[in-house]
Amino acid sequence: MTDTYSVAEIVKRTGALRRRVQLWADAGVIRSSAATQHGGSGTHRAFDGTELQIAALVTPLANLSMSIGLLKFFADEIRPILCGNFLRRKWPHMQPDEAKTFAEAFDRARRNEGANVLTFTQTGDRFWFGVCTPDARGNLIINARIRDHQNDQVQKGRPMILLDLNDLLGGLLD
Repeated sequence: MTDTYSVAEIVKRTGALRRRVQLWADAGVIRSSAATQHGGSGTHRAFDGTELQIAALVTPLANLSMSIGLLKFFADEIRPILCGNFLRRKWPHMQPDEAKTFAEAFDRARRNEGANVLTFTQTGDRFWFGVCTPDARGNLIINARIRDHQNDQVQKGRPMILLDLNDLLGGLLD
């Protein structure tokens, strides 16, 4: 059986505000299990480990006042990577090799191995994200091809936000 997490557990593990987590669930940024999504009054939402990780990753972005639309876009892009489904998906905003680099960085971060950093650039309503992670020899790989969520063009942007994936994901599911 897969571990599930309540809104209260997500709040405790991520430091997000309770109302914010509820808003993310209502807007589809994080997705509760099918059994609890439309369970009616008195049914508490339950979230799997992937959604807990997404909540951990969007919390600092929400703290920086990123819009719910950008948070949802980011969550929709990384969900298949966190689920391990990145090879079976056609990526509208990311090349398969880029998705693989993200998956490797997330895996290393969950194990607290090496330096794994998520980068974000936002200018107005334009948003890009990428990852910096070491390769097998310890050389830093900088994913310089970060996608524009509006028109799917590859851009080179200067990262404005750097998030330490190890801090956000390491030990989160323990």
